[in-house]
Formats: sequence, C-alpha cells, structure tokens
Amino acid sequence: NNNAGNIAKYLRHLASIGKMKPDLRGAKRQLYKAAIKMLGAPDLYVSDEWIEANVLTGDKAKKKDVNPFRNFIAKQVIESDRFQYLVRYVKPETVRALMGNSQIIRYVLNRVGNIQDDHIHESQVEKHYKNLPEYDESETNFEKKVDALTKYLTDFSFSNIENQRKFIVNKKEDRNKAIEKLKALTRLYLTVAFVAIKNLVKTNARYYIAFSVFDRDKHLSEKKDKKDKENGELNDNPSFESEIGGFKNYFAITEYFLNKDDNVRYIPDPKLPDAENKKALFKFIDTRAGKWHFTKKWNKILRNNIAEAKKIHETGLLLTAARNDAEHLNILFALPKYVAEFHTDNKPMQSYFELYHFILQKWTCRPEWFDEKTQNYFPNPLSLGDLPNNLEKHHTPSHDWIKYAFVSLAYNLPRYKNLTIEALFDEDSESGKKLVEERKKKEE
Repeated sequence: NNNAGNIAKYLRHLASIGKMKPDLRGAKRQLYKAAIKMLGAPDLYVSDEWIEANVLTGDKAKKKDVNPFRNFIAKQVIESDRFQYLVRYVKPETVRALMGNSQIIRYVLNRVGNIQDDHIHESQVEKHYKNLPEYDESETNFEKKVDALTKYLTDFSFSNIENQRKFIVNKKEDRNKAIEKLKALTRLYLTVAFVAIKNLVKTNARYYIAFSVFDRDKHLSEKKDKKDKENGELNDNPSFESEIGGFKNYFAITEYFLNKDDNVRYIPDPKLPDAENKKALFKFIDTRAGKWHFTKKWNKILRNNIAEAKKIHETGLLLTAARNDAEHLNILFALPKYVAEFHTDNKPMQSYFELYHFILQKWTCRPEWFDEKTQNYFPNPLSLGDLPNNLEKHHTPSHDWIKYAFVSLAYNLPRYKNLTIEALFDEDSESGKKLVEERKKKEE
C-alpha cells in the first residue's frame, strides 16, 4: 500500500512537470513584429510597448478589446502557410520592399489571374476585385481589374487592419462583410509575395544545380589529368591552371571542346588525284559535323562570349561570383536593396528570370566585395564596363552579360542555352510563349 501511495505521488509530480510550458511570450512578440513589419507599418506598431499594449497584454480589463484583434493577426497572417514560408527565407522588410514594386505585383496577378476558384468558378482576379473598397460592378476590363488590385496591394499596410479594429473587436460585427473582404485581401497580399519569392528560389535552385554539375565535371577532369600524369601518359585534358595567382581558369572545359573542333580538318591524300581528294573533302564536310562538339555558328558565338567574359575577368571569376550568389541565395539578401529600381520605366515585367538577373547584376556591381576567409572587404575585382550605366538606364538586366557570366558552362550546350535564354528558361515568359507558338506552327 505504501509503495502504491509513493508511486501515485511520483506520478502526480511527473504529470505536473509535463504540464509545464516554456514562456513563449518573447517568441510570440517576434512573430507579431514580423507579421506587422511584413504588412508594412510605421515604427510605432513594431515597438515592444505597442505590441504589449495592443497584442500581448496581460491586463484582464483590456483583453476583451485586445484578444479579437490579436487573434485576427494570428489567424490571417502568422498561421498562414504563406507567412511561414516567407519568414523561413526572407526578412519581413524584404517582403515589404518586393510588394512596393507594382510591376512585380501586376506580373504575378496576371499569371495567377486566370486560375479558377473551384468553388465559385471565377478567376482569382475576378474574385478579389469584388473585395476592393473601390469595387465597380460595371467594370468588365480584366486589365483594369488587375490595375486596381495592383494599386491596392502596393499601397497595402498594417494600417488597413488597424483602421478596421473596431469591427474586428466587436463580436456582433465579427462577420461583417468589410472584415471578410479584409481577410481575403490580406491573404492575397501574402500569396502574391509567396509566389514571387518562391519562383526566385526555384530560379536560384536551377543555377545551383548547374554549378554543382560543373564542379563535378571539373573535379573528374582534374582527377583524370592527375592520373594520366602519374602514369606518364600524354594527354590533352582541360587545364584549369591560370597564370593569375590564386585563381582557376574556369573557361577550360568549354575551350577544350572549342579547340578540339578547330583541330578537325581534312588532310588531302597525296596518293590520290585532285578529283578524288575533292570528292573525299565533300564527303568529309558532310560527315564531320557528327564529330564536332559545336556547330560552326555556336563555335563562333562561344568564342566571342569567352573573349567578352575575359575582358570582365581573365579567369572567369564572374562564374565564381554567380556560383557563390546561387549557393548563398544572395538574390534574397540583395532584393530589398535593388528591387525598387526594377522596371521603374513602367514597362511590364517579362519573367522571374528577368527579375532574378537584374537583382544579381546590381549586386555584382557593388563597389566592395566581402572575403569570407579574411573577413575583410576588398574592391570589386571585375571590369564592369557599361553594365552599371545600362542597368540604371534600362532598369532591366543585360542579356549579353548573362551569356558571358555562364559561358564556362557552355561545354554542355543545351544546358547553357536553357540557363541563359529567357524563352528556354521560362516557357511562361512572354518570349517563351512566343517560342511555344512558333514551334506549334512548325509542327502543323
């Protein structure tokens, strides 16, 4: 009996320990701060004092007013899958900066705008347009509806929610149409940001994979070269050694195949008459294409691209920079610094490919780079030429620069094309749609 009593006592102790919960008020405060910042808010709303008084108050007298407002923020923002994805990848300020660019919002809305809602069988744009304060029932123009939603989302801020506080708090008005509309538009705001960020992450992933394959191929080539030398065998393997200390020649594999193609030449047979040699030459011309790695056209294009890339940096350091940017997902770090400059000429955005490369090219042009080994900054080592001025002038990326930056990967020509030509990289881009149409016509 005594043993049973002791066991029961210990179990009660364990049960009480199990009920203990850590104080999550600090973590909650940071989540609410992130949510409010992401929606766009003055410093007043993200201060500890304001959040304590209006969101996390322990004052029982205030809870009737505070709890419904807090729950609105929690359920519509913090518990949203969109919000949780965004805070995993970017700072709240990055989302706010992204949503300040009307061309990006308009592009996302146009791409998802014709997707139908399964329940009400109308497009997302049609559905959300009805939630706008400026909703016009007589409006039938799809682009004008997109423009109206774009303006609302660009101007959206936490104030939109704060201004509706009295309706949110009043239980009788809890299902007020204005609040339901605000919920829908808040979700749309997060969805547009989510779609844009996710596509930038996916774009980055394709480059990350390409660089991983390049590193593998480079390693295998160096391993074979080392083995051949150890065995005393002569070889013509690509050489990554550079005369510039501390750097590798990243053009080596592409140049290897270009040079190999140039060495494919017809050698006349002196024993044969000229007429026979001429026939043999024509036959060689007809069949040698199969022995070439590149066609004549692409041999010329790639040699030009390598020459231009070497003007930027002799060893292909531009590839290293692009690889580091992909590995560290620098696109998301650089986004808030430069996104406001993207398409400020009011011309429509064409693709995520375009946005990705504009941000990274602006990032590449920064005056100082950071060395992780020495933990020091050093002057930008690249010869940038007209790139900074062109970015300022056109507010879009240089497509030639993209081809120069990745020419070290051109030994695999299909992959190089897919990584550097917008229409091939993204079939949903405007140029991609045109290419798809052209291919369909040819098939017909």
